[in-house]
Amino acid sequence: MQDLKIREEKIKEKRKQTPFREYVKEIASRSPLVFHKNNGLVSKYPAVERLGKIIPNKEYQAQRDAFGSM
Repeated sequence: MQDLKIREEKIKEKRKQTPFREYVKEIASRSPLVFHKNNGLVSKYPAVERLGKIIPNKEYQAQRDAFGSM
């Protein structure tokens, strides 16, 4: 436990001497960013087709009835 306290103190002293810009670069580099193109726009989320083909209500009812009669 004492080693942890010593290490924390060393880190605090180093942070006091580190310029803010370098600190931000270090923190930001911990998690990678990946960019994707979605319809000509840049996004951090990939394009996903979450909705299937949308069909009219009557067509859905016909499919449901045909499936139910099997």
